Amino acid sequence: LGPPTFWCPGMLRMPRLAGNDYHTDQSYSAVPNFTHKTFGKMGQPSPGEETFEAWRDAALVAITDWPGSGPALCHKIQESLRGPALDLIKLHREMCPQDGPEKLIEVLEDTYGPVEDEIEILYKFQSCMQKEKESLSEYLKRLQQMLKLLVCRRIIATDRVDSMRLQQLFSGALSMDPTAVMLRSFYRGKKEPTYQELIREIRKEEVNVLRREKKSRSSEKTSSDSLLCESPKEIPGVSIIKVKVIKERLQIYSI
Repeated sequence: LGPPTFWCPGMLRMPRLAGNDYHTDQSYSAVPNFTHKTFGKMGQPSPGEETFEAWRDAALVAITDWPGSGPALCHKIQESLRGPALDLIKLHREMCPQDGPEKLIEVLEDTYGPVEDEIEILYKFQSCMQKEKESLSEYLKRLQQMLKLLVCRRIIATDRVDSMRLQQLFSGALSMDPTAVMLRSFYRGKKEPTYQELIREIRKEEVNVLRREKKSRSSEKTSSDSLLCESPKEIPGVSIIKVKVIKERLQIYSI
């Protein structure tokens, strides 16, 4: 047997095929698809191949983003495997049919993943910060991906995920991010939300922030246009020459 290979998951829609329970199910059409990129365990990846870490990270994101049931996603994960990795997961699913997609990735992680110090992996999560111009929702997705790895490696228990997610989100968010400012107040003294509850609230607030910013810019432009239309005599205590200079400057700024 050759080295195991993995196909990297994307987010494409699958066509439904008659005679297959997975494909005839409407929910299966939204299951993350797997593009034809392979991973070889031995040595450096060949052209077109992915490292196991890249495959694993993409799979964890797919699990996080897709709201469907576990069995269909387990089937998609199995479809992405080749060689010994496929044999490993087939045997595991026969022996433990109740296990979900996270458990399958955990088995692959234990078999083919890098051997890293647990403290180092936890430190990477605790030092993960929001980047400049990165939305809070995108930052949350990065945190969720790292949390999945922590659970997958059995570094943290699943009952700690919600509290660690919220704590790091607030610790690592940019201090002036308007969405983070609102959420700190909103969740103060409340039970930690799940990922779905948190991402839903963040995306909703990000839309509200954009609307407020757009409305504010519109109000400023209206105020500027109104001042340009005023005649010199409507500004008491200011000479006509000064008014003309003000208007010229406003016209420059409004271009």
